[in-house]
Amino acid sequence: MDATGLTRRGAAALISAGLLAPALARADAPDPATDMEALHAGVDVEARLTTPVWINGQGPYPFVVDTGSNRSLLAEDLAEALRLPVSNPVMINTVAGAEQAASVFVNSLEVGKRGGRPVVMAVAERSAIGGVGLLGIDQLDNLRLTLNFREKRLAVGRSGRRMADGEALTVRAQQRSGQLTLVGAEVGKLPVTAFVDSGSQGTIGNLALRRMLGPQVRSLKGGEGPGEAPIIGATGLQIMGETGILPTLRVGGLSVRSLPVIFADLHTFHVWGMNDAPALLIGVDLLRRFDSVDLDFGRSEVLFRLPGYSGTTGSRIPGATTDVINSMRPRA
Repeated sequence: MDATGLTRRGAAALISAGLLAPALARADAPDPATDMEALHAGVDVEARLTTPVWINGQGPYPFVVDTGSNRSLLAEDLAEALRLPVSNPVMINTVAGAEQAASVFVNSLEVGKRGGRPVVMAVAERSAIGGVGLLGIDQLDNLRLTLNFREKRLAVGRSGRRMADGEALTVRAQQRSGQLTLVGAEVGKLPVTAFVDSGSQGTIGNLALRRMLGPQVRSLKGGEGPGEAPIIGATGLQIMGETGILPTLRVGGLSVRSLPVIFADLHTFHVWGMNDAPALLIGVDLLRRFDSVDLDFGRSEVLFRLPGYSGTTGSRIPGATTDVINSMRPRA
């Protein structure tokens, strides 16, 4: 049985994240042409994008931008250092299970130039979070978010303006518990519910998908059978998953071949009512191969910008071997 480092919360997360320099500016001025505000961004040890956050005027602190988390989280030691008032316990639904956690009340949580917002934040150990905090979709409602993993760039703005342009492909989406669910996704010829999860190091499929694909799933290179990989939730709970390589994944007009995944019975799939239907969490391993990914939570759209995308011309992912992204006309 071989093993892999692809996880929702990998082993590297046991390394504590440092704090950004206090003199860092909050953000650049919004671009008047797009109404998008460029946020300062970094990358953590798991290749996830981070952005500076101010808590009650103190900071900045590098929070992971996690579109797969319904709730923002704060590291326990930082909450204690900031002397935040304790609030009522809250239930956290992580990929590995549900767990009750302490919470704190924050008078002002600031991201960029949007102004502070009061929020109740769940508290967890820093080693489990993989840093000082997670910025979940509770802070992204009705906004448009641009993720650029290659150039370590983030931008945020108001929803409403159509994002499509000549060098990108827009995919319709639906809201499910706040997450954007991509419309028209398929693995092989099997319809699948796909979620964009910028907090996941790897792409993860549920057991229904694994069962329905059967022998279409190949072993990872060099493996002699199914491998195993740990998946660690934001509170430290851990489950094991089975590794494999997907047949062709189609999302709207995109086709992705030979994508490594982990199959697991995630608690998240149960929360979404997707334990019996095929479902997929699209992680950073795939997202970082695009020039950028835009998520408009107000319009329920996701836009993928491909390297050299033009019409129906294919694009090879830089540095890839067997993984190829081709642009295709959407199926009728």
